[in-house]
Amino acid sequence: MALIKCPECGKEISNKSEACIHCGFPLIYIANKKCAVNGTVYDFEEEFPVIMLPSIEEYSGAVGMIRRKTGMGISDACDLIEIVRQEKAFPESFTTEFALEDPSTWDSPALSTGDSPSISTVSVKCPYCQSGNTNRISGLSKAVDTALFGVFSVGRNSKNYHCNSCGADF
Repeated sequence: MALIKCPECGKEISNKSEACIHCGFPLIYIANKKCAVNGTVYDFEEEFPVIMLPSIEEYSGAVGMIRRKTGMGISDACDLIEIVRQEKAFPESFTTEFALEDPSTWDSPALSTGDSPSISTVSVKCPYCQSGNTNRISGLSKAVDTALFGVFSVGRNSKNYHCNSCGADF
């Protein structure tokens, strides 16, 4: 028996328990952690050492771990995680819908400068003036507005982007 940290409250619990004894968070265990992806067998023991399924908040982290290990695209990695969440085990084999990528090229200078035609940047346009000169409203900005203006900041805090041209929040 080993002690693990609860993904919800962070307190130590037994790795054999079905739920956290402190907060009641349900622990769902993955039965099989080996999967053949396009014919290559991967062991996900390292990525999921506690054999727990990721919580919704950790979903993107699990997708990233699988992508780094296998070279899958985001869509395929999300599909695999969904199968694992439903079946509570990795499938014996998984065929990707898209070609595998080389994870070593993800951080290359060519990709970060935008020289690659396969990388598209998404620009958000203002719905009022159609300008592409927009910025995402940060969580820190929303927190400061809430601290300063309280209930009156709810209108802006429900918006995600700010247009630098016309000043609109949307």
